[in-house]
Amino acid sequence: MTPPTDVLELATGDETLHGADLQVAIDALLAMASSLDEAIAGATEVDEIQSIGAEQSRLNDQAMALVTVQVALLAGEVRITADHINAAAQYAADAIAKMADWKKRIAAMGQVVDFFGVVATGNGAKILEAAIKLKKVLD
Repeated sequence: MTPPTDVLELATGDETLHGADLQVAIDALLAMASSLDEAIAGATEVDEIQSIGAEQSRLNDQAMALVTVQVALLAGEVRITADHINAAAQYAADAIAKMADWKKRIAAMGQVVDFFGVVATGNGAKILEAAIKLKKVLD
């Protein structure tokens, strides 16, 4: 499904997402990572511990990468703002916090990390598509 890009303004090529503007997203990623401490402590299988630990590491790494990020938005694509990214991260954190099954939580957190991989491209249309895909996983 192609997202409705005509609703948002187009980037001129002068816009940049800065890490300092993404503090809400950084905090959400760190909170998701910390929320896995209890799951790791309660895990009894090596595979389970490794899966949870790997995702925790990915979330922490992504949060740290955002601290100094500078993503130039591609001209002519939809203009995605730091507020959009922060809102997506907070929505994801809230939805994931309500998930009881650790496997679903891990899968959803993986989608969050994937979303931020797309954010790093600066391609507004792709970011919007990734946000829609993430929301479907979370809902």
